[in-house]
Amino acid sequence: MMSTVTIPKAMKAMVIQEGHVVTWTDHPVPTVGDNDILVKTVAVAQNPQTGNVLVDFRGKPGSILGLDWSGRVVQVGKNVSTPKVGDASLFAIQLGYKVVTTSSPRNFDFVTSLGADIVFDYNDPNVGRKYKESQKISVQVMRSGGGRAVLVLAPVQEAKVRDDVEMMQTMVYTALGHAVDFGPMRNGQSRLKIERNGRLP
Repeated sequence: MMSTVTIPKAMKAMVIQEGHVVTWTDHPVPTVGDNDILVKTVAVAQNPQTGNVLVDFRGKPGSILGLDWSGRVVQVGKNVSTPKVGDASLFAIQLGYKVVTTSSPRNFDFVTSLGADIVFDYNDPNVGRKYKESQKISVQVMRSGGGRAVLVLAPVQEAKVRDDVEMMQTMVYTALGHAVDFGPMRNGQSRLKIERNGRLP
């Protein structure tokens, strides 16, 4: 029997402020919707996409930063059947992705225990080549009739070995089906607003 988890009212978060500045500050814990989960993070990672794209170009003051995390589920919405409270969670796995990641060798077992499918040593001078090979293998082993390979990083040309497999890049911010408003571009000339009616395939 699992003990009840007390949900705090506030958490620490990296929040975009005016002038494309990020602060580490107290922030209200998000309310869990009917289709959402709340996770207490145990590990987070810095993602270049977060800094380069969202802070420098499309950062909207008040936005919380962070795409790469793992932790324990502490609350689920009424329509959520999996994961359950207490499960270890890697965000991408909950969306149905196969996870290819990097780590130091001493953390391979830990990262695998959280659900990573393939773990590369980020100190390996061949890690870039291995990542490209993993994209190619993902396309090659896809079922007959093809489908979609959804990637956080841009598809590499070497992986485009089947005409019946579409390779598409996504930003994880759009993966849950919620509207995402990135605010104006820094030069004020364009605005990106993304709305999705469901989760990514």
